This record gives sequence, C-alpha cells and structure tokens, in this order.
Amino acid sequence: MVIDILNKIFNEVLEQLEIEAEATIIKSNRPELCDYQYDGVFKLASTLHENPIIIGEKIVNKVNELDNFNHYFKTVEFVKPGFINITISDELINELLIKISTEEHLGLSEPQNKETFFLDYGGYNIAKPLHIGHLRPTIIGESIKRIIKYMGHNVIADVHLGDIGLQMGQVIYGIKRDNLKVEDINIDYLNKIYPEISGLCKTDEKIKELVEQKYNTIIISNEIASFSEDIIKKYNGNYLLTAHHGDDLIETVMMRIVRGSNLNGYSGIKMIIDKDSYQ
Repeated sequence: MVIDILNKIFNEVLEQLEIEAEATIIKSNRPELCDYQYDGVFKLASTLHENPIIIGEKIVNKVNELDNFNHYFKTVEFVKPGFINITISDELINELLIKISTEEHLGLSEPQNKETFFLDYGGYNIAKPLHIGHLRPTIIGESIKRIIKYMGHNVIADVHLGDIGLQMGQVIYGIKRDNLKVEDINIDYLNKIYPEISGLCKTDEKIKELVEQKYNTIIISNEIASFSEDIIKKYNGNYLLTAHHGDDLIETVMMRIVRGSNLNGYSGIKMIIDKDSYQ
C-alpha cells in the first residue's frame, strides 16, 4: 500500500523532469536510516549519460517542492553516490492505519495460494513444573497461529511437550531404581529425582550409557522428530514452525560463547531448516 503511493509520486516527478523511466521504491535495507529507498539513480545515469549525483539531487529537489510534501514525507534525502532515502510522515501512517481499520478484514484479501502451516510451540519439560519462561513461546505461538489463520491460510497447531529424550530416560531410571509404583509418583518426587539422576549422568558414564541404551531415549527423540515429518507429509503442509522458551535460547547462546563460536552461532537456535517439501 505505501509502496504503491510512493511509486505513484516518484513516477509523477520523473514525468515532470521529462525522464522516461518507471520508479521502483523498495523497503529500506537500513531501517535505522530511513523507511524506504530508491536505488534507480545509477540506472538512470547510465541511460541518460549524466552524473548520478546531478540526477539524484534533481529528483529529491523536485519531491521536496511538492505542495503536499509534508503529508506524505518526513524527509526525502539524496545520499552520495546515488541513493535516495525516504522517511514517510506520521500523518500518512495515521491515515493508512485509520483506512485499514475501517476496511473489512483489515483490507486483507484472500491468498491466491492457500498454504498449510503446522505450528508446534510450548516446549514444556514434563519432568519439571512450568515456569514463567514458558509463557513467551505460548503467547508468541498462539499469536502467530491466529495471525496466519486470519490471513486466510490453513493452520494446524498445538502445544508440544518438550525434552522428551534423555531427560525422560533419566526420570524412568530413577523410578525403576527407587521401585516406585505409578500412584507414588508426584511433582515433589519429579523435582527431586530429575536433577539427581541428571547430575549422576554427568559424573558417571556407565549410568549415562545405561539410561540412553535401556530406555531408548535416542529412539524416542528420533521418533518425535520423524513424527513431525509424517504429519507434514500426511496433510501436504508447506511450513513447520516450532518454538522454544527463552531459557533454551539463552542456554544455547551462552554455551556457544563459552565454547567459542562466530556471530552466526551467537544468534541462538537456527530458525529455518530446509526440507525437500517444506520449511
């Protein structure tokens, strides 16, 4: 919507300057500098055989001379050697927000190609009680689900139970070791046994191997991973979105800082994993 408005204005300016070209405004790749930008000055300079600085300043001066400049723009500046930075006005932003709020379905049209999104969020560790860190992916995940659905796409979403792998094997080992019945297991016991056995696995390699082999934690983890792929294929899904709570990301970043990594590693858990048929 905004780009259409800006393209119209700049094309009218080019026409007034008797420049036969079509302006294409794009979102700024430096949002700290401006909202939008026009990078066509160099192409115009090549076509017209003129200095790009002269052409760029002509366009910017003409835009700044518009009677309704303040309605559309906060600033329009030429940056050497050949870029035009555009910051739109608060007045235009407010006008468009009001317009969108009064339109049916916020002005959104049905997507030409409906896609299917699988959203798996939450990451609750069933070996421990919930904590405030789990609110983040729950709220974000539910919000993303509603937004995608509102945009007209198909969404299949649920909250998943996380850490079903080595952690569960450790809990099972503790239950077996203590010879407990199901009715004897409560949250107080889980709070005690999980950190106890987890600590043993870090100091006793034999117990760790026993937990991994006897209770098939690696198989469990692989089955969970393959389950997501099976569901994607069954429902012809296009995207699989998963979420982890803030602690997981912080732990990942801290681990990489301690062990050594590059800037890419410090960004945390990788966001997108490419698959053959979905992302």
